[in-house]
Amino acid sequence: MINNDFKNSAREYTSTLLWHIGAVRFMESEPFKYASGNHGPIYIDVRRVISHPIHKKVIAGFLANIVTLELDRDIDTIIGGETAGMSFAEQLADLINKPYYYVRKKPKGHGLSSSIVGDPLVIGNKAVLIEDLINDGRSKIMFGKEIRKYMTCNDVVAIYDRQQGGRELLKKSNYNLYSVTEQDFTFDLGKRIKCITDDQYEDYLDYMKDAKQWNEDRGLEWHD
Repeated sequence: MINNDFKNSAREYTSTLLWHIGAVRFMESEPFKYASGNHGPIYIDVRRVISHPIHKKVIAGFLANIVTLELDRDIDTIIGGETAGMSFAEQLADLINKPYYYVRKKPKGHGLSSSIVGDPLVIGNKAVLIEDLINDGRSKIMFGKEIRKYMTCNDVVAIYDRQQGGRELLKKSNYNLYSVTEQDFTFDLGKRIKCITDDQYEDYLDYMKDAKQWNEDRGLEWHD
């Protein structure tokens, strides 16, 4: 198991970095429109980290600690989700000397190579799915369904958990979710280091408490 002091240091490093490189954005007056069709004041772009090689290596180290110290020791394959998880998964695989693959959003053709990209001759028996971020978890379940056609996959490791139902949905499909940092901690930190105002923080809490009501209060359509 990972020492709690280390977990907290990893969480603080990662969340601080995301604020300072502009990967966390908060706009109450002009809400972001998400792929679901719903709106919200928060936009998280963990992909910005890939342009900061030193920080990316540090975060790969945090992922390595989760994979090697908290997960099943029999894990022998690292798989990144197309496309945002791919760079982080590859860096992690290099660091811990495990074969790297990525899983496509949509299969092409038939057989393993249609959905899992890499050398089929060295693929292992037990995989972990690496992602940059988890929202509601639906895309991770789709990835996991493809992976499970060829090997065991019970674990998802994300850099950032938006804490908006993904953990619960994954659990229903027998996946364990691990993350380096999460949204509540990130916004608590953002308030503490003056990246958001007290009023913005209160609006954040309102949104996280009831996103549907937050949309309706602003005359925005809600899609279940």
